[in-house]
Amino acid sequence: MPNVRALGLFFLCLLVAALLYSGAGDGALLGFDGYPLIAASRVSGPGDLAGVLGGELMGGRYPDGAFYRPLVHLSFTVNDWLGSGSLDPAPFRWTDVLIAAIAATMVGSIAARLTARMSDQKAPAVVAGVLAALVFLIHR
Repeated sequence: MPNVRALGLFFLCLLVAALLYSGAGDGALLGFDGYPLIAASRVSGPGDLAGVLGGELMGGRYPDGAFYRPLVHLSFTVNDWLGSGSLDPAPFRWTDVLIAAIAATMVGSIAARLTARMSDQKAPAVVAGVLAALVFLIHR
């Protein structure tokens, strides 16, 4: 899928994801692990970032074992920074919307590329890519 079509698919996916997911959760941080993850991911300076990336999941508060998930902590660090440490769920929600749009774009691009290899026409590939991306977003 050429770059222009992929970019167009991304913006379509971003719009659909925003419509579908932006109101999820009714303005609350959900889950028993949300607050410990946020607390373990807070940084006050560059020196704390190494601790976040090398620290145990949820700062060792996870009850079922010792796990290390540096990308989870980094994601929560960025979300906490975007929300200025206010525990506002909006940055977390919009990060989820962005990740859903990126994933749907990738699924759609793969579907388009596979369809293009099976057909000589471009239209079925574009349609397959858009449909695959939308099904991915809508399936919840």
